[in-house]
Amino acid sequence: MSSLQLLLHTEMYALAKLAPDAPRPDWARGRFHCVSRSAREWSVIAEASCVPPGCTAQGGLRCLEVDGEFSLDAVGVVATVSAPIAAAGISLFLVSVWSADFVFVAQADLERALASLRAAGHAVRDLMA
Repeated sequence: MSSLQLLLHTEMYALAKLAPDAPRPDWARGRFHCVSRSAREWSVIAEASCVPPGCTAQGGLRCLEVDGEFSLDAVGVVATVSAPIAAAGISLFLVSVWSADFVFVAQADLERALASLRAAGHAVRDLMA
């Protein structure tokens, strides 16, 4: 897979966990948010400011969006983004939707993650700029 373009979102995000029998969370808001449910839990990623107090959550996450639409049979998109970040020893959380992939890394690791992506030939555009 060739080099990719990534968009760095300006918002700070949080990943929250709710009990599987909790009501569907209606507080998830923002340019990007995702609510998913399994037999074990609800997982919610949303702007950190939306997460209610007392919720089990990890905040301080930044979002890198893979810019471009790939067909569902495209191979290696996630690996192309995640491999350099993993090689730098950085943990990530990834969400894929039909037409995009969203990679979340801790704010504390952001500069190293960006450097690893750029070293792998990817371009990152800051949406603040």
